[in-house]
Amino acid sequence: MTTSIDEHRHHNHHHPLLQVLCIFFYVASWVANAEALQGICNGTFWGTHGQAYNKPGFLTWLDYNLMILGFVLVWPWIRRNYGTLPEYVHVWTGTWSLTHMVLACTGLSWLLTITHIFYVVGLQNIFVASLNAAYQVQAICTLVLSVWVFGGAFTNTQMIGISTSIIGVISIVLPPLWLDDTDNNQESSTTSAAVIGIFSTILSAALWGCYQVAWRGLQESKLPKRMPQMTKTEELVDTIFTLAVIGVANLLVGWSILPILDWIGFETFELPPVSSSGALTINAVIEYLFNVLIAIAIHVTSPLATSLTAPLTIPLSWVSDLFLYQIPLSSATGGGLGWTGAILIMFGLYLLELKSDDDNVMQCNRRESSTISNVLLSGENENNDDNDNYVIVAEDSRLVLA
Repeated sequence: MTTSIDEHRHHNHHHPLLQVLCIFFYVASWVANAEALQGICNGTFWGTHGQAYNKPGFLTWLDYNLMILGFVLVWPWIRRNYGTLPEYVHVWTGTWSLTHMVLACTGLSWLLTITHIFYVVGLQNIFVASLNAAYQVQAICTLVLSVWVFGGAFTNTQMIGISTSIIGVISIVLPPLWLDDTDNNQESSTTSAAVIGIFSTILSAALWGCYQVAWRGLQESKLPKRMPQMTKTEELVDTIFTLAVIGVANLLVGWSILPILDWIGFETFELPPVSSSGALTINAVIEYLFNVLIAIAIHVTSPLATSLTAPLTIPLSWVSDLFLYQIPLSSATGGGLGWTGAILIMFGLYLLELKSDDDNVMQCNRRESSTISNVLLSGENENNDDNDNYVIVAEDSRLVLA
């Protein structure tokens, strides 16, 4: 390993315009990812030819296979700083053996798959804006799980943040149901679908919290505090490399969940029609770009910035639904309650991010995202005043802050 890593342990300062652009593309890709998934499920996405493809399991497996591309993204950096892949793998595994790391990544790939399946089911039943609002409870789920697993206690500020966020979510999710103009039979069907969608979304958010806590446990186990703290670039590479390994696990063993879904009657185990291959490929690329942009946004700005800007996906979803489905803003926003809800969610997340010096409770945002998905871990170095040291975890649309 060269000495260039130790020579570049300093704060990353980026131009404000670059930071704004990174946040914008991260938020926009989050919404684009959700709209593409929903469009494939209802047959409105380009290339589906009006045929709905309601197979959340296969969509998830296909999308996460592209995480393998992370090897290509980080290889130039690894070659420049470590020379060979085995040398970097030795550093990447930390105190764990390679076998244990691979098994851990395989377990995470299964957890991500189940999480994303419920996410897609949510998209099949509710609009993207409502889903993005309901998904903000991932911050609460992650906080509660981290307190339960790692110990600690809730601060008064965090309790207020939890309450504020929940009120904000309710203000966005419920009004569209109250203002529905459909007849009684259609209203009953629509309400049932919405309940399924909201429940599935919240369950996905809770599972995402489990994923974030599991990731934190993995990082803290393989990288003890006595080891030197990584720079932001090192942590970005570590995250993308880990996700690439998860992508390999998804490709090799993740498909085994598809026959299980067929066996329980959830979806038929079969290859998609050739006519939908273009749409599925584009969606997979959008999903992966979203995950990469989350990691980049965290790297260029900060975990706090990406966390607090996550609720911006809600108004952007209202605009996208207006253009795609001609849903009036007055109806989508519940006559203005939606805007109030978005502000409350953002303020609630801000309160969740506040912590005292003695508070070791993990905090979070959302996929996104996504999906990488989406999400991301960061921690303060107790022996270092450099607050720019982070451990970033990107999945699909969601972020984690520790």
